[in-house]
Amino acid sequence: ENSESYQRKFEEAKKMVSSKENEIQSWKSNFENLEKEFEKGKKLATEFKKEIENLKKIDDDSTNERKKANSKVETLEKEAENIKKINQNFQSEIKSLNLKLSNQSSELKELQKLKKNFEIEKLSVDQ
Repeated sequence: ENSESYQRKFEEAKKMVSSKENEIQSWKSNFENLEKEFEKGKKLATEFKKEIENLKKIDDDSTNERKKANSKVETLEKEAENIKKINQNFQSEIKSLNLKLSNQSSELKELQKLKKNFEIEKLSVDQ
């Protein structure tokens, strides 16, 4: 009887040990899978970090280009303002020249009238 009892307990103990070994093996397998996933995560994190650095560089380049473009726009606006002033000066000059031309045209008409009157007087004196 004692022998059977020990045998039974021994078999139960063997089953418990086997069950615990299986449980440990399962935990070990899960742990190894988690380690693999962790390594994949580390690789992805490194790739994301590189991508973020690339995007920052692109953003910096874009910011620099935007600054250059804004500077060019400011320069062009100043040039446009200068051209506008030059144009206004030209318009003033053109008005002044038109006024002079008009005055000279009036003087010419006056001189032509005087010449005509003089020629008429000369003809009448000659006759």
